[in-house]
Amino acid sequence: MKRLSILVGGLLLAMNANAGVEIKHDEFVLTLGGDWVQFKSDEPEQFDFASKEKKTSVVLSVVGPFNLPKERLVDVAKKFAQIRQEAEQKSRPGEKIQFGDHWVELKPSGDLAEVAYTGFDPSGTVFRFFGFVTERKVLSFWVATETRDNDYSKKVFDEVFKGLKFYVP
Repeated sequence: MKRLSILVGGLLLAMNANAGVEIKHDEFVLTLGGDWVQFKSDEPEQFDFASKEKKTSVVLSVVGPFNLPKERLVDVAKKFAQIRQEAEQKSRPGEKIQFGDHWVELKPSGDLAEVAYTGFDPSGTVFRFFGFVTERKVLSFWVATETRDNDYSKKVFDEVFKGLKFYVP
């Protein structure tokens, strides 16, 4: 009997180790396996997560509803990118932020503009931002990894991004 309870306890522990988090929202679903935990945010449409194992933080937010015309999606995405990059610098006063890749693109369907950038700060944190602008909302996806290893940062970002499904418009 003792052996059975040890086996069951070990199984429950193993299942919990890969539990992670799952958020089901009207605008998206986010599933993160492993040691990810969610933290309470002061903003009702902002969702904060962290993984000690990956030394990574994720912030996902949704702003809207809007009624944007399709022909303005790229302009709104460009402005959104500018505001986000300014916020990156303001959150680290006096530090030199280095930005890398940056782009804004209208998807062929015409109903979604994507915006992305990468960067790092003097503390050794690499951050990656991906945003989506639709007629109805702006979805923001930010991932910061405490590493100077760009390949590792990209790998973690890709793993986390695979867990995001969102709805257009």
